Order: sequence, then C-alpha cells, then structure tokens
Amino acid sequence: MLGYIGMMTVLDEGYISNVAVAPEARRRGIGRALVKEMLRRAEKRELSFVTLEVRAHNESAIALYAAEAFQPVGLRRDYYERPREDALLMTRFFRGKDEGKHEDTCL
Repeated sequence: MLGYIGMMTVLDEGYISNVAVAPEARRRGIGRALVKEMLRRAEKRELSFVTLEVRAHNESAIALYAAEAFQPVGLRRDYYERPREDALLMTRFFRGKDEGKHEDTCL
C-alpha cells in the first residue's frame, strides 16, 4: 500500500481524518490523487464542504490543500502531540454551497 485517505460525513459535511503516503512513495502525486478522488466523491454526494486539520508547519501539505481550493479558516492550539504543534483548520467549500460564509466558521 502506498497511501490512504479517510473521510467521515455528517449530513452534508465532510471531515477528512487522515491523508498518508508511504515515505518512499512521496513526491509522486499520490497524496494529490487521493485528495482529488475524495473531493470528487464529496461533490457527488453533494456535500457543502470538506474540512481537515493539518500541522501548522507542514508547508507541503498546506500547499497541496490550497491547490485544491481549501482555505484556512481557523487554528486549533496544541492539537498535535509528539511534537506538540498547532493545527491549521482548512475547508474546501463547494460551488454554490455556503459561498461567502466561511468567515462564520473561523474558530
């Protein structure tokens, strides 16, 4: 297995729980393909948005999510352990669903 992604849904909301790619398989587009496929499935299910947490210093993951139209909407202090680090909360809103409302979701 080279990678995996998980998402939970509640009504019309999606929450990506994990995106992981084996270290030896990174930088080959696997993570991007996983995220794109999950977004395709989310849109097919007519979700309003998909959200996730990412380590605040994980620049490559943040860039990947930003390239897929995720926007930073909040910060969770001391969310991660080993090492302790903040999480950046990022959300991808789907066309016509909650557009312009993301300011209300900031924590």
